Amino acid sequence: NGIEMHILSGSIEQIIHAVLGSLVDKFTNIQANSFKFNNRVLSYIQGTDFDFEHKATYVTNLIQRRGFSRTDVLFVGNSSNDRWVSRSGVATLCVNPHFTDGNDEKEWLYCIREMHDMREILKYVRLPTSLLE
Repeated sequence: NGIEMHILSGSIEQIIHAVLGSLVDKFTNIQANSFKFNNRVLSYIQGTDFDFEHKATYVTNLIQRRGFSRTDVLFVGNSSNDRWVSRSGVATLCVNPHFTDGNDEKEWLYCIREMHDMREILKYVRLPTSLLE
């Protein structure tokens, strides 16, 4: 439906790709840590530039580059490294909180304490009703 989806993760890019499989193509961009190999042996993990407070930087830059309004963006996270995004001024949704207080209104606008189905996020996404049917 022309909606951009980005992953900003403290996880490992190769693991994200393995878990998502062909669904990885649904995402506009993935920013995560990355395994680096030398002769098929793990030599180091390259950290992403966009973790912790830098997640807010990524979101702010995305808004500026794409000409979005802050109200066009919903950030979905679940942990302490995601709470920084609230500084960007976008709506934040905490799902299955882990190492963060999903009820902290300074960091999270919305919270789903126990999400069992990804579609539960849709009620927080600003979409025309016709797209949600």
